[in-house]
Amino acid sequence: MQAVNMKWRNGVKKIVVVIGDAPPRDPEPGTGYTAASVAKAAYEVDPVSVYGIDTGHLSSTEFRTLVTSSSGTTANASSPDQVSDLVNNAINSELNKPFAWIQGPYVAKVGDSVDIDAAASHAVSGSLTSYEWDFNGDGVYDETANSPRITHTFTEEFSGVIGLRVTQSDGQAAVATTQVDITDDGDSTPRDQDNCPDVYNWGQSDFDNDGVGDECDPDPGFPTEDKPGVCVVGENCPPDGGAPSVQPTPDPNSGSVPTPAVVPEPTKAPTAAPTTTASRRSLSNTGPRAGRLTTLAVIGMLTGAAVLHYRRRVIS
Repeated sequence: MQAVNMKWRNGVKKIVVVIGDAPPRDPEPGTGYTAASVAKAAYEVDPVSVYGIDTGHLSSTEFRTLVTSSSGTTANASSPDQVSDLVNNAINSELNKPFAWIQGPYVAKVGDSVDIDAAASHAVSGSLTSYEWDFNGDGVYDETANSPRITHTFTEEFSGVIGLRVTQSDGQAAVATTQVDITDDGDSTPRDQDNCPDVYNWGQSDFDNDGVGDECDPDPGFPTEDKPGVCVVGENCPPDGGAPSVQPTPDPNSGSVPTPAVVPEPTKAPTAAPTTTASRRSLSNTGPRAGRLTTLAVIGMLTGAAVLHYRRRVIS
């Protein structure tokens, strides 16, 4: 059962090889597993084929039923050297079978017809000759068809798997299953948790959080008008921000349509140019030659002042 309960990838062939020299107990001590419960679990995981390799007295009526119901086989190993070959034979046997696949899962309302699609099924050798359908997951096939698509009406509530067995030209068969939920309202939410138990509402949306779903709430609380400041572009939005302008209502007796109100643009305050103020901070020390540079600058200023004084004297 641990192997059956593994997280299998969808759409792959799955096999479990049981190697033993004594028949399994039914029920198994400690776990309570039975051949029937293991067979049911193997069928529901799309499904798992069980193969047996008997190295002594593995086979029993219950074990043979488990193997047969899962489309597997049992082989005898007279020596340990044969075990690896028999494992490879089991794998090759499974790969030579056709591929069965049902699109799903399906959720529908009691009394509604369900279109079930198995078109992805295909033969490995030759072609598929039959499609057998199990509509209640009991492993017994209720209807046989020669087409991969079928329509079925479920007349009562059901939650479980449906099965398909396809057979190819050489007689080999493969099985697939998928989940189906048939409910009174057509969604998969349990009735005691459904906020609209009599109406299909897959999303369970409840805008006003009153516990009654929007699909069946006579007053779901949806807003009936825009909030303040909300406007529709091209209809009542002002040209440059602010509150939405109000469009006048035409007077049917006036014979003319009034001109919409014009919202003036807001006055922009003039921007003053920044005032520049000379810095009064002392020059920072920019290096070891800063003192010398300062001295040269002072000499240059004195020289310039002397030249200017001389020119004034000449002119005067």
